[in-house]
Amino acid sequence: MKTSVISFYHQFKCLGADCPHTCCKGWQIPVDEATLAEYRKIRGAYGRALLFRVWRRNPSVFIKDFDRCPFWNGDKLCQFQVNGELHLMPLVCRVFPRDGVLMNDEIEVTLELSCISVARTFLQNLHRLTFEPTNEAIEPTWGQENDDPAFLAFLKEDREKILDFIWEKDTDLSERWAALYAYIYHEHDEIVRDRIDAAKKIVLTSDASTFGIYDLNRAPTYAFFSVQTIDRMILNHINYGALWLREPQFYKLIKRYRKMFADLQVDEADRTFDRDVREMMAAGYADKYRAYFSYCIQELYIKAYETYFVLRQFLFAVLYVELLMMFDLVDYRMRKNTIADLDRQAEILMLCEQGIRHNPALTKNLLAVIREDFL
Repeated sequence: MKTSVISFYHQFKCLGADCPHTCCKGWQIPVDEATLAEYRKIRGAYGRALLFRVWRRNPSVFIKDFDRCPFWNGDKLCQFQVNGELHLMPLVCRVFPRDGVLMNDEIEVTLELSCISVARTFLQNLHRLTFEPTNEAIEPTWGQENDDPAFLAFLKEDREKILDFIWEKDTDLSERWAALYAYIYHEHDEIVRDRIDAAKKIVLTSDASTFGIYDLNRAPTYAFFSVQTIDRMILNHINYGALWLREPQFYKLIKRYRKMFADLQVDEADRTFDRDVREMMAAGYADKYRAYFSYCIQELYIKAYETYFVLRQFLFAVLYVELLMMFDLVDYRMRKNTIADLDRQAEILMLCEQGIRHNPALTKNLLAVIREDFL
């Protein structure tokens, strides 16, 4: 089995009891069937206590104590780890913040920015990331259910072409988005017609005169999705389920967002957002957004292997960056925050990842909005 890891993988260090945003609190913790089988092997009171803490549903999850894992002890550590019982930890706990995707006979492993330590490390590596081979045995988090090696090879080659394009010097990211939309939409049309060879021949260029029917037909803007669409996503889907209690810092950002944009007309909101994001770019945020978009493409694009829906992966990558821009902008205006404040930058990035990207139900809702308002 060939395994490769994201290039800042070995810089990650778990903060343990010192973590200000522990992964043992606030998360729904799924318990996989293999771990449940381990619990059933244990006889006596201990085995019964383990099973008593599992809520049998699809998927099974731990029954939390005051919104935290029941096995998070008084020293703010995982009791399974303290006891040396790693086999009793659910798969997600054993691997987090690693995200390993099994495709045919290889595993690609990224690090999830929903971990505050990973978010900080990422912000110290604002350049093009690569995958590097490793001999470390890493359990895959999930597997792609496909057996189409030719398409997988196409996706990997195409991803490298896209990443090269993103990191060309002295380029405006909004212009990259417009060009990539035309390129990937064109590819998508060929792929769904089972014409991979035709997709390979499409030229990736910034020359809008070549975009044809795939042109966005508007000037490049950081309001790729209109603020009206972003507003619908935030207020109807992201701000849900007692967010003020679950994640008060994120809730405060949303409240401030509403004050900033509620009184603006649709076109005015888009112009204001684009203007203010460009101001942040000039103030030092440009590398952050280019690196985050690149990271999203690197992690998400290959996941089209199972669905063949490459356009969806691109649109979500842009959406996640635009939402991060929005919450950065709110904080930038509210606190006069700067890119140099690493802790605050990492916290906002982590909040966006936790509250938006790593929520399967929310992803379905956001995709529905994209289909209705954009496609």
